[in-house]
Amino acid sequence: MSQNTPNKWQPIAYKCLAIWGRYLGSYGSYILMEQRKAAEDGAPLTAIYKKDVKRDGSGGYWVLLEDLENVTVRNEIINKLAKYAAAYGVPK
Repeated sequence: MSQNTPNKWQPIAYKCLAIWGRYLGSYGSYILMEQRKAAEDGAPLTAIYKKDVKRDGSGGYWVLLEDLENVTVRNEIINKLAKYAAAYGVPK
């Protein structure tokens, strides 16, 4: 699914974004607001945050888990996702 297309996912399905938000110490209400934005934008499920402006100065884009250069942080998120999936299943 490409960015900025209609999305079939509910906001709660954006687990990477929630884990990232908790990692940064964000409030739950802020995390839910960001999950709603991701769902409205049709962001990929691996979205972790939205940059307001692209490098070329045009509109914003969602930064994805796979874009993280810090392998330690990326692996922490992946491990937490795996634990969540093992306990609750994956989004449908």
